Amino acid sequence: MKTAVDWLIEQLTPSISLQQKHIDELKEKAKEMEAEQFKNAIPYQLCPKCNGDGNLLRYNSPAMMSTTIAPTCDVCDGNKIILMNK
Repeated sequence: MKTAVDWLIEQLTPSISLQQKHIDELKEKAKEMEAEQFKNAIPYQLCPKCNGDGNLLRYNSPAMMSTTIAPTCDVCDGNKIILMNK
């Protein structure tokens, strides 16, 4: 897979005399590509226990529903995501 930096170098190589505006556009495109690659490289998923809520309020018994503080999910520790199993 081509990285964002590889793509940027490929775009800049043929024409060294590019206008600054075009260079800035290429930099922004490379940043977007890199962010997407980073997002896809880290295998996270929504927590299956709290479904990405970070708390267990809607999964508790009716007796617990009267509490004002929702208990933190014990699987994701309130982070809402967990590493995917491979």
